[in-house]
Amino acid sequence: MVFVDYLTIMLIDLAAGLFTLTLFLWKLSKPKEYSRYTVGFFITGFLGLITALPMVLMWPLPGSYNIAFGEPMLFFSIILLAIGFAIEKRWAFDSIVIFGVLGSIMSIVIGAQIYNLGMTDAPLFAMIGFVMTGLGGLFAAPLLYYPKNKGLLILASVLFILAALLWLYIGYSAYIAHLALPP
Repeated sequence: MVFVDYLTIMLIDLAAGLFTLTLFLWKLSKPKEYSRYTVGFFITGFLGLITALPMVLMWPLPGSYNIAFGEPMLFFSIILLAIGFAIEKRWAFDSIVIFGVLGSIMSIVIGAQIYNLGMTDAPLFAMIGFVMTGLGGLFAAPLLYYPKNKGLLILASVLFILAALLWLYIGYSAYIAHLALPP
């Protein structure tokens, strides 16, 4: 069996999605500006979907890495696509928030378990990335109902931005490592 590892692009896409979501959160009280982020949600959601779905269905990575990385990325990608469609169709975001909260909890659980099992080359960094992403989602969820709550907005934004920067660091470092081992 050939080992296929495309987590690199998934991590960069995850960071792009988190940056897009952060920018969108700052516009929640201005619905007329929502459409500025639709393309970003569609791009990151689609790229995440086409990379995460095969990982979930075909398990190209060793063992449970497919669950740890594929499933949360699939969940996040569907949420991003749903936000994009909700903006385009002027649908309410309420049901998307339910998935966001459940996905955020999933991210925290997976992060803790990655650390507990010593998965990845840097389990502490992976745990921190998953936990910050999950906590950011939990703090972002109430913003749908309280979009002018600056405390929640700043907290969610800081968590998402720090998580995105960490995912970028891990992703770009992985590119360097993967490319250093030519076939």
